[in-house]
Amino acid sequence: MRRTALACALLTVCVATAGPALAEEKIAACANDCLAGIAQTLADALKAGDVDKACSVYVQSDDILAIESSGRVHEGIKGIAQMYTSAFAESKFLDAKFEFERTHLEETYGISYFKLRATLQTNQDRKKWEFYVQGSWVLQKDGKQWLIRHEHFSPIFDVDRVKPLDPQADEPPKGSDGEKGADASKAGKCDQPAAQKGKDNEE
Repeated sequence: MRRTALACALLTVCVATAGPALAEEKIAACANDCLAGIAQTLADALKAGDVDKACSVYVQSDDILAIESSGRVHEGIKGIAQMYTSAFAESKFLDAKFEFERTHLEETYGISYFKLRATLQTNQDRKKWEFYVQGSWVLQKDGKQWLIRHEHFSPIFDVDRVKPLDPQADEPPKGSDGEKGADASKAGKCDQPAAQKGKDNEE
């Protein structure tokens, strides 16, 4: 009887400890897949100049926030959409890559830190620039998918935020934060959020 009771007790302990471990493992796997999906969607949107697609990875709310590496703030989905619209009007994103560093997800909220490197070409003079900044996302789970609730980009210490790739290129036009390499090219239904991302190339 004692052996049976001991076995049951040990089984209970194993199940109790394995539960949280398996849950954390599942969340970690989800973090990689979910972030890869968000990053790929944004990168594709930036290169296509697609505002609606860029906006699709944000919480569709007036309470969300995006801060460019230049310090410019955009509130609500409509403000983010306008951010992308302006960025796409100034530059074309030739390439955009997200380099994730740290991510932590709970059941419904999370945060991720990364760097964004983008190559863009100004529409006015066709000159090419490299945009390189660091950023963070506060994430919110909506049903089965993770979306960006707050976004913040900033310059990397001792690294040029924007630098010319063409010989003797002039300063990019003021007003574009090329940071996201991903602003949004057209405003469409995303008349809600459009990441302020593709604007960092100007300042």
